Amino acid sequence: MRGLKIIIVFFAFMLALPIASYGSVIFPSSWEDNVTIEDTGKKLEAFENKYLTLLNSQKPDLGLYLVTAYEKDFESGENKYNYGIEWRLFDEGWWQSKREKMKKILETKLEFLQLKRSNFLKKIVLMRQHIHFAHNRLLFEKALSRSKLLEKVLQRRRKALKSGFATRVDVKHLETELEIANQEIEYLKTVPKEGFTSYELSILNKIEYAPLKPLNSLVSLAIENKPDLKIQDVMTKRADFFPSWTDDLDVTLYVKRRNEFYESQRWCYGVKVAIPLYYNGKRSRIIELQKLLYVDQKNLIKRQLNEELAIRVGRFKKAQFEVKRSQSLYSLAKLELEDAIKKSRLPIQNLKTEPLRSVESLRLKEIDARYNVLENRLRAYLYLLDLLEVCGVSDPQSVIQ
Repeated sequence: MRGLKIIIVFFAFMLALPIASYGSVIFPSSWEDNVTIEDTGKKLEAFENKYLTLLNSQKPDLGLYLVTAYEKDFESGENKYNYGIEWRLFDEGWWQSKREKMKKILETKLEFLQLKRSNFLKKIVLMRQHIHFAHNRLLFEKALSRSKLLEKVLQRRRKALKSGFATRVDVKHLETELEIANQEIEYLKTVPKEGFTSYELSILNKIEYAPLKPLNSLVSLAIENKPDLKIQDVMTKRADFFPSWTDDLDVTLYVKRRNEFYESQRWCYGVKVAIPLYYNGKRSRIIELQKLLYVDQKNLIKRQLNEELAIRVGRFKKAQFEVKRSQSLYSLAKLELEDAIKKSRLPIQNLKTEPLRSVESLRLKEIDARYNVLENRLRAYLYLLDLLEVCGVSDPQSVIQ
């Protein structure tokens, strides 16, 4: 009954103080590392701006042609020739050149958007890999801590077995735990292990209190940065380039010097027109439907973003709760350990009845609880990365208020 009262009082105390009196379990400064993740985004953006600026400054071809022709009559020996300038306005001329330039700009924008999406996803993969390597280091340090403590406990428990204060099962259980810990250490020695930048540490060590921006702000951020939505805009504009009868229309103005089997030469000017004898009455309807398709696809992506962001935000907040929960459990484990140490020092405990058994078990429990907090911090950071992926950004500060 007395033990139950102590537990009730303790939990009341924990509720009154959300932050444990023992302080938060955080990644120490020894974890700081110069980690660099390849990011070609800025380089690609600079190249895009330069390329599109040059492309926009490129003036369309005016459609001016220098033309000439020569012909000789075999029977009379007379010559026929002409030379001059033609100004082609539509087919293979000024209008087509202008149209091709506009089409090239849209195609270039589409290519760069696809490259941006690909590079961003590659960076997200590298960031996840970085977290995985950091988790390897965390597991390695945890295994080292457990192994060191288990060796001490095992030595004392073997002596206790000889004195009749321990069982062979107790010793075998500790030997197995130590063997597993050492095997894990040997494996983790061979895998990549990384720390964090000072910026990452500042986020990780306070991640349970990181306030996210409102959902509507996150949706706006995703709309602004996601290449998928911009791709739909480009595809909508490309629909206007569906083939038209003007693509086959030929209007040419010319000025020529002619000689046609007579002695005198003469200048002449005129216009040459070739009008295609067809009209695609369904073209406007086809373009309209194509644009509606891309607009509908864009709206669908927006709805999916809204739903996906709500899910990712929920996961992150749940992960934040798990960090706080594991922190509270660590504080409880720490209090239990201190209480057991105090009891082990009381005179009534100075008997050959293994007073340190409880202390040893609680030390192992304290190690597990401490590293559980750090693992939950990593998990919360991973969920934050999932949120960044949906928003189309790579800086955590972009989604934190």
